[in-house]
Amino acid sequence: MIGFINLYLLKYNIYICESIMKINQINFNVKNFIIELAKNQIQLSYGCTEIGIVALACAKAGQLLPGKLKEATVKVSTSIYRNDVGVGVPNLGKCGMYAIAAAGFVLKTPEKKLSIVNDLTIEKISLVKKIAESGKIKIRIDYNAKPIYTLVEACDDRGNKALVKIEDYHDNITMAKLNGKETIKKAHNKSLASCGLNFDDHNNDIDLEEIYNFIKKLTINDVSFLREGIKVNNDAVKWGKKYAHPTSITNTLINISNDKYNYYKKNSWTNQILINVGAAIEARLFGDQIKVMTVANSGSHGIVIFVTLSTYAKLFKVNELKLLQSILFAQYITWYIKSNIGHLCAMCGSAFAAAPSAICGIAFQRGWSWKKINDLLNTHLCVLNNVACDGAKPSCAYKACNSLLNGFFSLNVIEHNGRVSPNDGIVCKNVEDTIKNYKFLSQKTSEIITNTTMKILDDMSKKVNNR
Repeated sequence: MIGFINLYLLKYNIYICESIMKINQINFNVKNFIIELAKNQIQLSYGCTEIGIVALACAKAGQLLPGKLKEATVKVSTSIYRNDVGVGVPNLGKCGMYAIAAAGFVLKTPEKKLSIVNDLTIEKISLVKKIAESGKIKIRIDYNAKPIYTLVEACDDRGNKALVKIEDYHDNITMAKLNGKETIKKAHNKSLASCGLNFDDHNNDIDLEEIYNFIKKLTINDVSFLREGIKVNNDAVKWGKKYAHPTSITNTLINISNDKYNYYKKNSWTNQILINVGAAIEARLFGDQIKVMTVANSGSHGIVIFVTLSTYAKLFKVNELKLLQSILFAQYITWYIKSNIGHLCAMCGSAFAAAPSAICGIAFQRGWSWKKINDLLNTHLCVLNNVACDGAKPSCAYKACNSLLNGFFSLNVIEHNGRVSPNDGIVCKNVEDTIKNYKFLSQKTSEIITNTTMKILDDMSKKVNNR
């Protein structure tokens, strides 16, 4: 009888959940959608998020194997390879993919998800380097894989074999087998809300103007969860400014002179934003030991949004509620653009999504109407076509800052009644239609640009590592 009741309750819960899904697909609660989306994609991150994918998959495989690692093959998508091959890793520096994979096998802590490398000690670092240089690990690129994809095949000295796959989302382990037997009951899909609501499937269900008007009505209690992101990312700014590399954009902007040929004003609000954003991004991608809060599951995007808007608000004494609302607004636009063009596509997300969204956040703080923000975003996006992504690395700060500079220019253009005319190139009157044009462009060009860029990076990496 108890078993029958439990089975009935299970079926009833499934029925209710499916009913809610159907309701959500037609008329879901706007406030819940916005807040849940933000909480889902604004999280703490340690090191480049794509590092975490490879380390996580290898850590899970290492945890499954009862013996010592004998050999492993790590297959990754072109997008994962592109972002991992040249980025700095916390505790390891600029080490390459072999060390990232080795770190996962050494630590064996998949429960840490994307922050696994945070646990590296001096002793473990020595072992990581030893395994990375041993030839036990092979890195392979799957040109046909989806953007977010890693497959690890590993065996130990006792003949056991482990197979682990991550796909679709950064910490979404969809397969974990030991000797052919599945060890997980279901995939953990971080980007699915309660009852299976996939945010990306609903990216065009709510007009951006409606989002703008709705966020303006939120209270401080609704958006207080964003405070942590301001603190964490500005802590990263302090670190980055204190330990700025001599040739970095941060160090250059901090020490920039006021000679007559220089058009940067040392103490201007725009320059202070560029210094702060550049400092945090460079520190993170050089591999410094800092944490940041993500936006759209990207640490660099999170830096651009949180740091730009909190710096502006501090300088112009914008009240906290409007600051937090502007961050949520910018976060939503960032996700909206990325969900259309692709979360790991050929376009630079910091330049094409995060920076324009941050500029819209400034306009929000200034009290601009949606119509002006629509024109602002169109004007900003029109010059960003084909800002290609060539992997995660410190110079990403240059792209982010350059896009912010373009955004500052766009702010002035709109402020003085200028704008890009509709149907000028692929720009439409409604910015949502403009973004759909970029979505089509991204779909048609991403594979060619990504694969070409990846081959160049692969050749460069082989020359450096002699592999």
